[in-house]
Amino acid sequence: MVELTKLNGGKLYLNENWIESVEAVPDTTITFNSGNKVVVLEKMELVLEKIIRWQASLRGEKAKLRPGVQRRR
Repeated sequence: MVELTKLNGGKLYLNENWIESVEAVPDTTITFNSGNKVVVLEKMELVLEKIIRWQASLRGEKAKLRPGVQRRR
């Protein structure tokens, strides 16, 4: 699961399998398959990077980020 921060500062643990879309409108808004939405403090690029890293860790691989995306620790 991916850890994100809600607008009120609370933590949110996200199951990326239920995501339909991630948008920056201008705040990062995640829409789930159910139609529910959540807005988080993290930038869209960071949310996507965290999802890629999580999925790679499940496969025992290193995350393959697209060029121009900085690696975060």
